[in-house]
Amino acid sequence: IQEALSPEFVPLWGPAIAAELSGFQKYQCFQPVPVPPEGIRTIPGHWIFSVKRNGTPKARFVMGGHRLRIGVDYFEYKNYAAVLSSRDNRVLLGWAAAQGLNIYQTDIQQAFLHCLLEEDIYIHPPALYPCPPGHVLKLLKAVYGLHQGPVQFKKEVTDWLRAEGYDPINDSETIWKLRTAKGILVHALYADDFLHFSNNPEL
Repeated sequence: IQEALSPEFVPLWGPAIAAELSGFQKYQCFQPVPVPPEGIRTIPGHWIFSVKRNGTPKARFVMGGHRLRIGVDYFEYKNYAAVLSSRDNRVLLGWAAAQGLNIYQTDIQQAFLHCLLEEDIYIHPPALYPCPPGHVLKLLKAVYGLHQGPVQFKKEVTDWLRAEGYDPINDSETIWKLRTAKGILVHALYADDFLHFSNNPEL
């Protein structure tokens, strides 16, 4: 982080870091609390810097998931990502081609920050994040790096889809369909990315 903030790096990484920290505040990811009593662990995190294919710099603060304790900080049934299988993906693309459907792709920015965290996990404040002295941060949202992040994201997605009248059409519930008077709409979920299929662009 210090290297990224040195004068020659600030023009490149400064906006990316600011965008990540802004997301934490926008989605209310942390709650400052006094340093926890003895026996309560705080988990460190790390800044990860990369460059997207289009040349845009990206900064992400991720938790040290390898330090989480199974049965305490996360549970075995919360340790997977919803992944569209390659077979289902081929079937969907073949169906779309045969029917002449429109295909779209969505990438949700800071997707896991939309998801409530159910476990009590405390972290060291990220560098540059405003935190009162003598405090640590209690996680309220599923920040990247947590084992349960993808599970919580899928829960948010499936709860919303069901509320909107969609039905799952495969066992892993990664493909959802809605038929309306205006046409058909299908969403396919791969971790935190989506493919959308429809015979009506308006949908």
